[in-house]
Amino acid sequence: MYSLRTSSILLGMIVTGTIRTVGVKLLYQIGFDHPIFITLLYLIGQTLSLLVHCYTRFSFCFCFPVPVSKDYYQPVIMGQCQEDDTIITDTTADTTTTTTETTTSIKEPIIRDTNEDYYLEVDRQKCPSIEGSTSDSFLTPLELEKEYSHNNNDNDNNDSPSSHRRPSVLLQRQGSQTGLSEESHRAVRWVHTIPWQVQPLIPGMFNLLNAMSKWAAFQYQAASVVEMLMAGLELILSTVVARIVRKRTMSKHRWMGVFIVAIGLLIVEIASRTKDDNTVIHIDIDDEETETTIYTNDTLSQQQQNQQQYQQNQHYPYHDYIVGTLLIVAQCLTAVLQDMAEELFLQESQFPPMLLLGMEGLVGLLLGIPMYFLWRYWLLPVSSSSSSTTTINDDNNNNYNYSVSSLSTVSSPSSFQQQPTSGWEFLYLALLTLIFTATGIFNILTTDATSSMTRNMWKNCRTFTVWMVGLILYHHAVVGNHDLGEPWTMPHSIIVLAGFSLMVCGIYVYYMNHNSNINNNINNNHP
Repeated sequence: MYSLRTSSILLGMIVTGTIRTVGVKLLYQIGFDHPIFITLLYLIGQTLSLLVHCYTRFSFCFCFPVPVSKDYYQPVIMGQCQEDDTIITDTTADTTTTTTETTTSIKEPIIRDTNEDYYLEVDRQKCPSIEGSTSDSFLTPLELEKEYSHNNNDNDNNDSPSSHRRPSVLLQRQGSQTGLSEESHRAVRWVHTIPWQVQPLIPGMFNLLNAMSKWAAFQYQAASVVEMLMAGLELILSTVVARIVRKRTMSKHRWMGVFIVAIGLLIVEIASRTKDDNTVIHIDIDDEETETTIYTNDTLSQQQQNQQQYQQNQHYPYHDYIVGTLLIVAQCLTAVLQDMAEELFLQESQFPPMLLLGMEGLVGLLLGIPMYFLWRYWLLPVSSSSSSTTTINDDNNNNYNYSVSSLSTVSSPSSFQQQPTSGWEFLYLALLTLIFTATGIFNILTTDATSSMTRNMWKNCRTFTVWMVGLILYHHAVVGNHDLGEPWTMPHSIIVLAGFSLMVCGIYVYYMNHNSNINNNINNNHP
């Protein structure tokens, strides 16, 4: 279905995304309660991809004399090319074959490096796109250089008109062409009117809002549930946005696959909501002078006033559910718009992936740092109040220890107790930042190689890995701390597992007719 390169990118996206999610959730569970600070680390990690872009560019320039271009990393497929340009015939065809031109004017290629005559002419091509085409074949820069030299040598020994044409190797526009048509490319021509310096600002703004909503949502719901809800909603919304913005058509099998994934998402949501409603929580608040025990979801009417008083200072499951759900919806909306903007700039404007990711992070960082200090030192008043220790016991007699204090005390500049203070904490945050970098690179490479819709489809796979890692952290004897990870509960975990299994079935249906469509289109275009 996919080439080895594209499959490796998808696998890297799943693995690094799992490590990132578990790492952030563990940071929250050990008491680091600052989502905006995590957002800044996330943006710093994305900005580091600028170093990767510079290293890759200059290293290839040093190793290969051929000019470095984004097209170097494109798959090479005969018969694939861009629209509204010149059609150049295959050099292996009969010598009587002539070059034809479309009625439309030839547009100038997008910004390139100098001395790229070969790539400029390749970009001036037009031919029908094959549905479902992906990175099916790939030539390294050295192989491309050899093939180009070989064709030039053949041309020197042949005086026919057709022999003076460029090599027969055509570089395909990166990304999935499934469902795209002439109308699709015409609908997004406005992208070329945006200066390339301004293009990263659009996904950068969505990236900042997306990151803030995402990392805040992990405070209110389990990591696996958050990943499942985000992945499912993003898939549904990305399908709608792709149809509206990019005019991408979808087959019945793909609509059915999206519908099945949505059903699995609904099952996971119901399981999460039922678990929150049926949880019986016993809260012991120990203070210097008083000791109070509060039982929630209980029949003891004499403690209802204590429950209401405690609810003003502590989140209840229902409150967490509402806030977490709103944050998830906000994250999905901004993430889908960010993914679509990235897809357009990567595939239509040929923007280098690492450069786009780094500039997104830089834009978000420049906007996020003032917001962080505004939130920390101005919006939150500095006050001192007594703190207390809270122990929460659930039905399974599992203990959860929290520090109960006012919001101003936890977040005040004078008592920033949850900031990293030891070398191990700084090391953990540094590693987490590098994980953010790796995850961002694999995410944007996935969008560049396929599409934002395909990326959101495969993101559902890492929800299961996040859930499995959470179970291991909770139940493994070596860890010895039930504050970490997620417990296995009956029947809620079974329902979550069933919902995820249904999502996997939806992914299978989504790609069920994929290979047959590719073969049919290849046969139609090459009789």
